[in-house]
Amino acid sequence: MSQASTMLVRPPRIVLATDRLSPGGVSHFVLQLANHFRARGCQVDVVTLRPGEWDHRLVESGVDVHTVPSRKVVGLIRSADVIHCQQRILGLLAVLLGARARTIEHVHNVMSGYRLLSFRGSTIVAVSNHVRSGLQSQYPRLAKRHLSVVPNGARKRPGDPLPFGRRCYDIVGVGRFEEQKDPLAFLDLVARLHRHNAGLRAVWIAPGAGSLQQQFIDHQRLLGLNETVTVAQGGTHEATRDLIAQSRVFLLTSKWEGLPLAALEALASGTPVVTTPCGEIADIIENNGCGAVLDSDLEAGTSTLMSLTSDRLLWESNSTNAFSVADDFSEDGMTAMVELIYRSVKPSAWPDVPHRMPSEGGVLCES
Repeated sequence: MSQASTMLVRPPRIVLATDRLSPGGVSHFVLQLANHFRARGCQVDVVTLRPGEWDHRLVESGVDVHTVPSRKVVGLIRSADVIHCQQRILGLLAVLLGARARTIEHVHNVMSGYRLLSFRGSTIVAVSNHVRSGLQSQYPRLAKRHLSVVPNGARKRPGDPLPFGRRCYDIVGVGRFEEQKDPLAFLDLVARLHRHNAGLRAVWIAPGAGSLQQQFIDHQRLLGLNETVTVAQGGTHEATRDLIAQSRVFLLTSKWEGLPLAALEALASGTPVVTTPCGEIADIIENNGCGAVLDSDLEAGTSTLMSLTSDRLLWESNSTNAFSVADDFSEDGMTAMVELIYRSVKPSAWPDVPHRMPSEGGVLCES
């Protein structure tokens, strides 16, 4: 046996970089990737700009979290096979450390109208086709680089979705108390529904605090919804999934979105989604008959929500479609697409890791 054949081949080295591990979709995405690639035999480290509430979740699963600045972080970035950055400032840091060819920049939200820091990595990943179109419009030079779309992914719950009669809540919303999520609009719509259904039950799930929290509390009191709307704040991800699965309709009132994980998890639990036209999620809902898209006509929106929360046959049709379309946005399919991109960045780093490819329905096949 030759010396070369007896040499140990090191596992692929992956650095996932984000500003902070705090309650929200981007941090959950980092957790998904970290746990997946560690289970695949890769060496995974997470780099953050500052400590966050979710750091312990990675440490408990065996993934180290490192905070900038430190010599350790510099060494990790310089030796990594892939540096996957969730914000442009971290992409710039990786490029400054000489890792441009191995740097992936992930765009999780629609771009604002202001052109700020440009993208420096060799590979750009957008969370949706809407986000990719916005990038190409605002940053025309990106056309010369590798620009992919990897939708967020959610894991289906075991078993069949809860039936109409066993759903405890009529309406559920998820989001921080911030302008983007527009929690006050959620209250306004619930108030309109409550006029027609005195027994209406709604829940707003807030992963954390936010600048509109006191306004939300005041508005809830003003509208007389203290007994109608339950606020669940700071719970676990599984608790959030449970509440979504126990609700008849997921109401998304955001002003803008990339591709919200919570809405995908609603689909994965057979919960129809009613959304504002805030991005690609609106196209998914409209094209697949798994909810409805709201417009500026509040009367029509109220009527739509009333129908979906009270008409069992209509709800069952939309719920079935939601559960079906969720296969197109599975967690396994998402991680498989990310792995293909990682392999393309540095193919030589993956000699002993079998390929995983997404097949129909988001199921993974090994080759």
